[in-house]
Amino acid sequence: MSPMHPLSDPPPRYDAITTHQRAAPDSSSTTHVHTTTSNDHWQTLNSEYAALPVPTRKRERAGGRCNLLATCIGAILLVMFLAQNVGLMRCPLNDVSAQQKAALRRQWAQEKAEWAAEQDAHRADVDTWTRERAEHAEELAGWQRDLEDWARRRAEEEAHRLELERRSQGVYWTEPLGDPNCHAYGTRTYYSWLRDLPGDLNWREVCFNMPPVVVHGRTFTTPDKCERNGKGETIGTWYVSGGEPACVPRWGDFSDKGCIPGKPGYRRFVAPIEAVARGSDAQMMCATTPATVQGTVYDFPTACEWWGKRMMGIWEVPNNMRWGSC
Repeated sequence: MSPMHPLSDPPPRYDAITTHQRAAPDSSSTTHVHTTTSNDHWQTLNSEYAALPVPTRKRERAGGRCNLLATCIGAILLVMFLAQNVGLMRCPLNDVSAQQKAALRRQWAQEKAEWAAEQDAHRADVDTWTRERAEHAEELAGWQRDLEDWARRRAEEEAHRLELERRSQGVYWTEPLGDPNCHAYGTRTYYSWLRDLPGDLNWREVCFNMPPVVVHGRTFTTPDKCERNGKGETIGTWYVSGGEPACVPRWGDFSDKGCIPGKPGYRRFVAPIEAVARGSDAQMMCATTPATVQGTVYDFPTACEWWGKRMMGIWEVPNNMRWGSC
């Protein structure tokens, strides 16, 4: 049985109004005519709505087919979308082939791996830099402590020096005395004695912190050596170079002794040391006297040896081809 049209019967409220109006015997004729006309109007509408077509089962089946078709089309489009994204089929709107997409994906994967490796290397570098920075900070702190210790010791030494200077105001050096013998080439030894040194002061500290001495018009501050003799006297020693012509010996004639056995490419030259001051150490004078051998200046010989009664200087020099091969 087909469902009834919603307007097949007039609304109850209009029926009630019509019944009510019809039941009023004392209503005016105008009102009765108006009510009758309204009732006729609703009857006309009901007959028109009754003539409208009612949906059938055939139309319901058509609507179900449309829904199924739309679902199939959506599923096909979804499959095509997924296939295009994984590179199984080509999109008509995209000119990049599936192989190219796959190659691009491999390239992106490689670049991603390289970027990850670079990131790991960067983290390792940061860790190394952080560790080195901590080590540097520790070294800097240690250096700062050492500097503070050095400054403290320097201040203590300076205070001690000032106290030593204050208490040794009456101490003085005697006139420097030169050794009659030469110490080395162009060098003579000079001595000076420390006088009026208080017994409670450290003689070595006073010796190295005394005012300078003057030799040959030149000023010499700290002694090269401070010693005490058997009498308890403090003696300062200076090695003065220059202004000592008596301490300047010379070399005699040079002799070429040929190639050196067991030392290819070298020749041996010898010469005697001459004009050595009486009483001076000939070995020391030989070992400190410069020479020019075959146009080359040497500050001292390779060796010094006694050949009989003569002190000989020996030089081992690179062979010059004009002397022949060695």
